[in-house]
This record gives sequence, structure tokens and C-alpha cells, in this order.
Amino acid sequence: MYIEEKWATANPYFDRGKMKVEKLVLHSPGAAQPSADVFYGNYNRPGANALPHAFLERSGRVLQLMPWDNVGCHVGAGPKGGWNGLSIGVEICEPEGHTYQPNSGTMVGYDVKANAAYFADIYEQAIQLFVYLCERYGLTERDIYCHAEVHRLGYGSNHIDIEHWWPKHGKNMDTFRADVGARMRGETARPAEPETEYVPGMYKVLADNLTIRRGPGTDYEAVGYITDHGCYTMTEIVNGHWGRLKSGDGYISVHKAYCRRVGDTGHKLPYMVKVLDGALNIRSGPGTNYPVTGVIRDKGSYTVTGEYTGEGAELWGRLKSGAGYIALGGGLTTLPG
Repeated sequence: MYIEEKWATANPYFDRGKMKVEKLVLHSPGAAQPSADVFYGNYNRPGANALPHAFLERSGRVLQLMPWDNVGCHVGAGPKGGWNGLSIGVEICEPEGHTYQPNSGTMVGYDVKANAAYFADIYEQAIQLFVYLCERYGLTERDIYCHAEVHRLGYGSNHIDIEHWWPKHGKNMDTFRADVGARMRGETARPAEPETEYVPGMYKVLADNLTIRRGPGTDYEAVGYITDHGCYTMTEIVNGHWGRLKSGDGYISVHKAYCRRVGDTGHKLPYMVKVLDGALNIRSGPGTNYPVTGVIRDKGSYTVTGEYTGEGAELWGRLKSGAGYIALGGGLTTLPG
């Protein structure tokens, strides 16, 4: 991480006085633009309507647009007032390749897997920058917030950053604060978690009260809740981890913090199971909606070469013999330990 000063003196908010720095606010610009210089051009003009203190690039370059202790214009205000007069605002540049739904914080076409390395790099640089700012101004990780959090507290305008982006990569403000705190104490911060690729299929809800939304994102209104810890089928996955319910009721987040994909057992394939049921149906596909093609009656041992989700059982296995699919577990067969 390195800081390059390039003052945006043409911006009308550049010289609004000095402040005592008490908070640090993390933003993302809501645009697929990794270059801080492009944003400098947008903000260094008389007609600009905001001014954050800096932009952070993947390389670790921090383009600082005004002194850290200048009063900025980056977080707006809420019913309880505003934090512009006591906080530093830093924008984390987003990678190229996606767009946003109009008047929305919902990313469209964001490729989580392709952007994994970008995110891991810029997340590490953000840790370094916020450690530097905390140490410079005598703050702790508890003084770090994102724009969405400031809004919920009543001191900022209604923005969703960075909660629309970072959770796609297994990170959020709690993990970020923990990682900044660990670095300040000389501990090793946790690396970005391995990326999870969410795919259509059946998911078991782990959360006690999971919100169903009208569209794929937290900026869509809530239309219901799931409270039964049941299994639900997703017909498509959009915006990283938002699944459309087969029932047509709306969308839920299938992020691993809230759901588990049925069939994600961690079993190493192939493996052998022993049939416990005296008449276990073999079907042409993974589900009771597929026709029966045979019956296993010998309670023998059989090799499974693939695992699948489907109707009628939590897990289906493809038989090595090619005869078809059988339901696994649930008292029908053994499962690997």
C-alpha cells in the first residue's frame, strides 16, 4: 500500500474546514471502474456533488484527493445527523466487467470466480490502509464502518455499499474489522475465504428467519420469511448467491452463512454404500419424479460415482454399474463416515 497525493482543489467540497477524525468509512463507488484516476477526473471539477478522501486500487495505490483531516462529503446524513464532519471516507475501486440495475445497488453480470484474485488483492490492501489510518489517528477496528452501516445507524444517506459486493467473496464488515484488529495486534489476518460457486438446486435453510425478497438483492422489498429450516429448490442463481425459489415466491440468499446446498456432503467420490432397505428402487434419474428401472433386494454393497439433489430424498447417488440412481442415507443406505 502506498499513498499518492493529488488534491481535487476544483471540487467545491475540498476546503470546508478541518475535523477531528473519529471514524473511518469504507465505500465502493458503484461502478465497474478499477482506475482511481478516472474518478479523480469526475471529482476534480466545480460541478461535483461529493468528495471522498481517497480511492484505493488493486495495486495498493491510494489516490488521496484531500488531506485526511479535511471535512469531506462522502456519507451524506440521516435522521440523527451526519458523519462527514468526523470521518474519513475511502472508496474501494471495483473490477471491470459488470453493470448495475438502474437506480439499484444490484450488480449485474458480476463474475465471482473471475474476480476472486482481484478481490483478494484489494481486500489485503484495504487492511493495510485502514491499519495505517487507525494507527495515525488513535482509532481501533471498532471505529470502522461501511456506508450501509452508517445509514442504518441514522448518520448517513441510504447506500448499500459494501454489503452488495464483499459477501459475494465471503467477507463482510465484521470479518474486515477482525482482520484489521488482528493486523494491528501483530496477528496474522485471515486470508479471503475460498470462493464458493452457487448453482441451482436444492438448499437447506440454516438461518432461523431467512428473508424472501421480491428480487435478487437486499435492496428489494421483503415479501416473506422462511422459519422452518426446510429444503427449497432454486431454479437459478443470480448476483452471486441469490436463488429464485421454484415456488415463485421470490428470491433468497443461499450464501453459506444462511443455507447449505443439499448434496454438498464433502464425500470423496467414488465410494461404496451398503443397502439397508429390503426393496430400494433404482430410478432413471436422481429423484422420485423419474421412473423406476429396477429394485435392489439383496442389501448388498454398491459403488456410487456421483451425488445429486432431487425430489424424494436429500441425496441421490449414481450407481457405477450404470443401472441408474438410488436414494442415499435416510435409513435406506449407509453413507461414508
